[in-house]
Amino acid sequence: MMTRTFVSLLALGACLLIAGPALAQTIPAGQRARVETLAQAPAARVLRDEAGRVRRAWGLGIPAAGVDATSRAREFLGRFGHELAMPADARLVPLSVHEAHGFTVVRFARHAHGGPVLGGTVVVRLRGERVDYVAAHRVAAPEARSPDARATRSIDEATAARLALAETQLERVLEAEAAALEQDGLLYPVWRVDVAGAHLHQRERVILSGDGALLARHPLSLDALGRVFPRDPTSDEDMTSDVELGFLTSRERLTGRYFRVESCNAGTRGCEPTQLATADAAGDFLFDPVEPAFDDAFAEVHTYHHANRAAAYFRDTHDFTWTCGGDSLMRVFVNYTEGPDVPYDNAAYSPSSGSDCGFMLFGQGASHDFSYDSDVVYHEFTHGIVDGIAGLGFFLVDALGVSYDPGAVNEGTADYFAATLSGDPFMAEYFMGASASGEGALRRLDNDLVCPDDLAGESHFDGRIWAGFGWEVREILGAEKTDALIFTTVASLEMIPSLAELAEVTMATADAMQAAGTLDADDRAVIQASLEGRGLVGCERVAPLDGGFTRIGFSGNGSLTSSAGGSIAPVHYRIDVPADATRLVITIESATFGEPDFLLHTRVGAPVRFVPSRTPPVVANGSLDPDARGRVVLTRETETPLARCETLYIAVVTENLRTVNAALYRIQATLEQSGLDESCEDPPTEEDASAPVVDAGVSADGGVTSPSGGGCGCRASGASPLPLGALGLFVTFLAFRRRRPR
Repeated sequence: MMTRTFVSLLALGACLLIAGPALAQTIPAGQRARVETLAQAPAARVLRDEAGRVRRAWGLGIPAAGVDATSRAREFLGRFGHELAMPADARLVPLSVHEAHGFTVVRFARHAHGGPVLGGTVVVRLRGERVDYVAAHRVAAPEARSPDARATRSIDEATAARLALAETQLERVLEAEAAALEQDGLLYPVWRVDVAGAHLHQRERVILSGDGALLARHPLSLDALGRVFPRDPTSDEDMTSDVELGFLTSRERLTGRYFRVESCNAGTRGCEPTQLATADAAGDFLFDPVEPAFDDAFAEVHTYHHANRAAAYFRDTHDFTWTCGGDSLMRVFVNYTEGPDVPYDNAAYSPSSGSDCGFMLFGQGASHDFSYDSDVVYHEFTHGIVDGIAGLGFFLVDALGVSYDPGAVNEGTADYFAATLSGDPFMAEYFMGASASGEGALRRLDNDLVCPDDLAGESHFDGRIWAGFGWEVREILGAEKTDALIFTTVASLEMIPSLAELAEVTMATADAMQAAGTLDADDRAVIQASLEGRGLVGCERVAPLDGGFTRIGFSGNGSLTSSAGGSIAPVHYRIDVPADATRLVITIESATFGEPDFLLHTRVGAPVRFVPSRTPPVVANGSLDPDARGRVVLTRETETPLARCETLYIAVVTENLRTVNAALYRIQATLEQSGLDESCEDPPTEEDASAPVVDAGVSADGGVTSPSGGGCGCRASGASPLPLGALGLFVTFLAFRRRRPR
């Protein structure tokens, strides 16, 4: 199966609220006869893929006819859909229409074989009656037809549901839906099945082929924060204020127009929701904090207040209200635990699926209650907002393997809006026991992190770069402009963006806001400088390993990276090898519990390439097994020789990833040099020769362009390793996740 098969899986994490089949419409073929091109727009900026297809264009200002935003978007696509390479019979289903900050964003999903194409998204943004921006992803492939055996479904919905339950060992089906998946340049029918278990956090998505073969599975819940180490409370923990609780629709319980807050009251079968907080004779909910406790009424009151504060901000500032099936009431569970008196050190937002609407849950940890920290409440609610405006996925697959960039965009956005609501750049000071200055906070947005130096491959860590960009710009332009920029950018994204694509859309949004008069030229320059300074423009997951720095990396999710990405860690590495290099020692060791078994693939002159049709599924010059000390040694005489005057690329594979589930690792390179005056222009000797580079081209399905240039000099990196506090937290989180019952 070609790489395109696995690239298509990148949409699995997207949770779409798909309109019914009756809304599907075929774009009239007659509208495609006109010969206008997007590039003819006076201020147009057009980005194309390797096949010449438009994947994103902005600065268009093209008038579109219609009675509303959706019809105008359709009319525009009818004229220019051929540039996006949409087949003439492509069916588009409207997903959402949102107006804010002077723009209207219309999102469509492409449908084929009776359901949505996984990842097939078209985004059209209008200003008034003119289209200023369009982006398309995975809309070009035609439907596969008979006699291809894969072009039909040989199992029905009930069988798909049964197979998904058997695969996950969960208990009930939330939704089973026909869908389509691109494989080898054609769209084939598949089944997408969402299933759930007894515990609220046990929700997974399973993708099955038309004949029932498992293609992929992954969790639906968005875990926002890792496990907390026991810390002393902050100095103002017991300081409370009496505030007005708005939007209540019940006189006795915490049920309102936008939220219903309940406690878990866990039994042997999991969470049994009940509302503990009841109004007193005066109609007030005045409870003192009790922590740790599994029956804490204060947690309900505190969460209700801060959830409503976040919801009011998004309504008032961005004109967006979270809804599910037309209902704006979200359920919130506090004092959450998996069993009686069993702490749950986490918090999560779980998106809507089928008839089950999205919800938030906040664990009662071993020593701290996650709902007590307003940053956590704001962060989780923002996940719900992002789900509503963009339906972002969790991962994508490209020529480097599985990437968690879409999750990083989601996590960074949630951190940014939590910080803008709190008014400071520190995340989760309370339950981390941080100081008032933010020292010891879980994450800080006043950072100087950059791509690729500070990439780890894990979404929370990598999201700090995007969140840091937002806070940096906010400090200069102010909250009003920056909040609008971040919100409109995210609303304009395709479902599975990379960090590089995020930067493109951010600049497209800045251009549109400047044209609308919301930003000026100086504002735009600030945004561009910050994006470039943080390496988000053209960001690739290949981090420098020069200079002796120790990098922290993430192995990837056990079931996902192992099945869809050849167990290759999300971040690759590169070392520029100078002419006088004599010895290179690469050391890798586990930074988590368990015993991950690492293997290093190397390639000279281009990144190691993921090709699923190969065995093993990589294009590389060599595969190196670290010794008992976790070391790989390369010299000019070793079987895989040290290639002087070249760039050496390294990919990390965790061979037992399914067993260890997930791991962090430390990797470092030490280069020894002779100090002799050796020239890169010297003809290579036999011992310098490396294995031939195979298949070094760029794939048309999202391949990675090889960075140019060799390496006659060491390229120093100014990156610093991940904070030890964050590392320790995530290590504990991984161990905790492995102990969860499935």
